[in-house]
Amino acid sequence: MLQNEQDLKDRVLKDIMQPEAAQEKTRHKKNEAIAMRILMDSIRDHFVPIIASQDTAKKMYDSLKKLFENENPNKILALKDQLRQVKFTKDDSISTYVMKIAQIRDQFAAVE
Repeated sequence: MLQNEQDLKDRVLKDIMQPEAAQEKTRHKKNEAIAMRILMDSIRDHFVPIIASQDTAKKMYDSLKKLFENENPNKILALKDQLRQVKFTKDDSISTYVMKIAQIRDQFAAVE
């Protein structure tokens, strides 16, 4: 099992190869699953689909890092445009409408 924060940090920042020995392989898979669960539990629900398809904690972390890094200077303009285009339709519930706005707000926070 993951012994401490350093184990988790190593698991998300480094490519850890799967060992050959059966007992070590089992421990590796268990630790990987724990690290992935910690990442999934640490993010808001609307970010889960972004990382859910990844098969390692490192890949999940890299996907989140890519999402939140400000590599695109036009991102703020695109988000403002998205916010302007959010409309409440008769098919939407209040919670769906608010969730759309919250997603854009979170992306703004990640850019700033």
